[in-house]
Amino acid sequence: VFFVNIAAACLHAQKIEREMILVYRIQMNLTKYIYAFLLRMSRQDKAKIPSGDIVNLAQADSMRIAEFFAHAFVDFPVLFFSVFVIVSLMCAMLGRSALLGLALLLLQIPLSMFFAWLGSRLHKELMKRSDTRISLVTEWISGMRLVRYFGWGRKFEKEIKSAASREFLQEIKLKAKYSLSFGLSISWWM
Repeated sequence: VFFVNIAAACLHAQKIEREMILVYRIQMNLTKYIYAFLLRMSRQDKAKIPSGDIVNLAQADSMRIAEFFAHAFVDFPVLFFSVFVIVSLMCAMLGRSALLGLALLLLQIPLSMFFAWLGSRLHKELMKRSDTRISLVTEWISGMRLVRYFGWGRKFEKEIKSAASREFLQEIKLKAKYSLSFGLSISWWM
């Protein structure tokens, strides 16, 4: 079992390396096409949204798409093959009672979809809180003379600390969700 775990760890490290290389390649190609598309946008469309927001959204979207496809190219074939082999072996060894394992496997699909939805919701809230904090810091920096003149330094400091702590708490919620979903998906078969 020890040597099997060592072999599994080595294979897992290779999988992570392959995913990282794929993420980089896919994101670079996607970014190139997205920027080419953005350059061809009409002036009216560009005027509706600030160009900094467009660039930030394009980079974030290309990163998410690249991460999805990297996971899909590396994990999906292995997972489908593993499920086929595992279910076949379980049916051969256990007979009809292997259907319980298959039911458990099929039950994990809606559970994973729920955690994906929850993660998306928590991430959007984190982005809102991060934007609030960044806006406060930008406001504070741009109006530094007025802040000092009127003595609003303590008020801005409290607001920025409050916004940063709300952002940190949201980050903790997001990490707790990832830990819970990862723990469930890893220990599900046990």
